[in-house]
Amino acid sequence: MNVKSDEERKSKVLKVRLNDKEFAKLKQYTEESGLRSMSEYIYNSIF
Repeated sequence: MNVKSDEERKSKVLKVRLNDKEFAKLKQYTEESGLRSMSEYIYNSIF
């Protein structure tokens, strides 16, 4: 079983508001990246 330490565990949530055009662009970028989810795409883009 893979148990994460307190330092590795994610506990913060970030909420973002997008209009339809911005959301479509994010969806497009996510699909083109080959990543599984928008969250994963955003996380990888930031870090």
